Amino acid sequence: MVIPTGERLAVSNDPDGLATLVQQLSLEAPTLVVCEATGGWERPLVAACVEAGLPIRTLNPWQVRDFAKATGRLAKTDQIDAQVLACFAQAIRPEVRPVSDAATRHLQALVRRRRQLVGWMTAERNQLSSCQDDRIRSSISGLLAHLADLCAALERDLLQAVKGDPLWGHHFELLCSAPGVGPIVAVTLIAALPELGQLSRREVTALVGVAPFNQNSGQRRGQRGIWGGRAELRTTSIWPPWWPSGSIQRSGPTTNNCSTGETENGGFDCVRAQVAGVPQCHAQDRATLASSGASSRAPTLRGPIPK
Repeated sequence: MVIPTGERLAVSNDPDGLATLVQQLSLEAPTLVVCEATGGWERPLVAACVEAGLPIRTLNPWQVRDFAKATGRLAKTDQIDAQVLACFAQAIRPEVRPVSDAATRHLQALVRRRRQLVGWMTAERNQLSSCQDDRIRSSISGLLAHLADLCAALERDLLQAVKGDPLWGHHFELLCSAPGVGPIVAVTLIAALPELGQLSRREVTALVGVAPFNQNSGQRRGQRGIWGGRAELRTTSIWPPWWPSGSIQRSGPTTNNCSTGETENGGFDCVRAQVAGVPQCHAQDRATLASSGASSRAPTLRGPIPK
């Protein structure tokens, strides 16, 4: 939908339909084009608009829906959604942000794919731990071995892509020099947080979703909490010790090994925050460190990437 003319155009989400849409938008010479994030289906549209030089911004659908409810639009159809998006853009005027180039999108796709494989491996390990049938256990073990090979290949591709770019390589070495940051954490930060180094610490923590927000009203002082942001960064194995100070502690559902950052369920859920330079670990974690003689620094994600 085009504002203020109210003109509407429906096209298919394929190369021909996107070409028609981009051509029509170019004739209108818009000051801002907005679309809703739809799990990746919006990416071809964004790429086509960027290639055509159109100012486009991808919006958070949760925010757009809240805007619709605030303006009394409770029904939801494609036509209503288009109108709400246009009204949202006109009222809020979201800032047009730089769009990732092809190399960055490739790196992000590799990181996303690896995260999917790790999730499948975790699910299969959970199945294996409770399975009593030998044939099924053999099938799960074979699948786990195949997934591990795929994951190792992806990690090699990630490392090659990062070290093949001079800027990324510099950022990679800088990140890995920080205690508790391993290769996968560094690569994930480069791919999912390109703003790192350009924003203040408060802006970065809010962007990631680890900044505690106030819940105050009048004389009431509610408990502050974190929410929103980029979940893939918060679920990447650990919060390094230089992450924002706090007292958040979380351990996985099974025994953690803080010397490696791994958990018995196949995940990497040994999460710690640091207050005044002292890691806040559970007693079980501290006992593990003491018995193993390992350093108390935060663990890397999976150790070195296989060569």
